[in-house]
Amino acid sequence: MLKKVFKALCIFIMVNLLLIQVPTAFAATSVVLSGVPSYNQNNTGYPYYYYTCGPTAGANILSYWDSMGYIRLWTPTSRKDSKTGVSLIKDLAVHMESKSGEGTLPANFSKIIFHTYDCGYSFGSYLYEKRNSDGSINLTEDQMWGDIKTEINEGRPCALYIGKYPTPVPSGLNSNYNFHWVTIYGYTEDGTQRKLNICTGLNPIGTESGSRDEIVFSTYYTNVPDLDVACLKPMR
Repeated sequence: MLKKVFKALCIFIMVNLLLIQVPTAFAATSVVLSGVPSYNQNNTGYPYYYYTCGPTAGANILSYWDSMGYIRLWTPTSRKDSKTGVSLIKDLAVHMESKSGEGTLPANFSKIIFHTYDCGYSFGSYLYEKRNSDGSINLTEDQMWGDIKTEINEGRPCALYIGKYPTPVPSGLNSNYNFHWVTIYGYTEDGTQRKLNICTGLNPIGTESGSRDEIVFSTYYTNVPDLDVACLKPMR
């Protein structure tokens, strides 16, 4: 009799253990491109440091491709220049028509390809825009995140334009990135958050490199009206 009771009890316990809901564990996915420099726009000097965040992001991307075998995309003028990228940033500022008080318009970032043509290469440039010209949503958060992941997964760093912040500034936005270009060189997602690895293009004057940071993509997509991703792809 006791054996039957014990057996029934064991079966009852096993069935209930099977019915227990185990929380789903999300394995974090992280892809980070190596070899992407982080230049400091403040090393360009007056008046360039006021409006060269776009060219700085572009210089980071071109230097990466130069290191990937697309040689002659940039020829430093000195050993110091090879570390700061100043001559390349200034050259891109001309191509991108960057201006004081206006910076680099997202539509003008694509003019980075004129520099690649000058160097004997053919690159394609394209823009993923959060909003259409009439203000309506062009890309949802999931769509834009998917586009960024595709670029990084295929080994292509890209530039992120973070438009003007609303007032008051929403929580979670870094004040330094208001109306600013940064370089995306990696991402992480773990089922709860989506984060981007960025080169900020910023640091005090004289600091050789710009800083690096990690930002929560959802926070910026939700709170910043204008968000664009500019991409560069070698065609041959």
